[in-house]
Amino acid sequence: MSGTQLTALDRSELGRVAPNYEAMRQAIELCQRVDEIADFANKAVAIQAYCRQSLDVENEMHASRIRLRAERRLGQLLKLTAENGERATRETARLVGSSDAARRDQPTLADLGVPRDRASRAMQLANIPEEQFEAALAEPLVAQPRRILREAKPPKPPRFSS
Repeated sequence: MSGTQLTALDRSELGRVAPNYEAMRQAIELCQRVDEIADFANKAVAIQAYCRQSLDVENEMHASRIRLRAERRLGQLLKLTAENGERATRETARLVGSSDAARRDQPTLADLGVPRDRASRAMQLANIPEEQFEAALAEPLVAQPRRILREAKPPKPPRFSS
């Protein structure tokens, strides 16, 4: 990237650069079903991989941001469904025990097609304050979930030895 200066974009600039990005961001916010948003995130991963292979850095960054927004929304919906009792959690599975009839009423992550590690990361993204999440997405490089989660954690206090 010789001669190219990467700068952070605010939301209005990003919408102007890629009008479809703003439409996709709004569509993600409107998703109300876990399977719908999980499918959205899967497609964003595929688009991101395609852009990476074709060396299209700009669209790879857009796809990365869309994927992160979709994963964050997935986390929000997973938390909401667990709180409302619409999804089985580890706690409800333990309480129910081996009663298959009671568990059939509440789908599990596996029933929803969401791997546990992805659900965990999505719920961690959902816990990041909105302003901090938006600031991380405004960074000029491809947004990575691990980096965003690492930066969102408060610093560990120094360890003193006695």
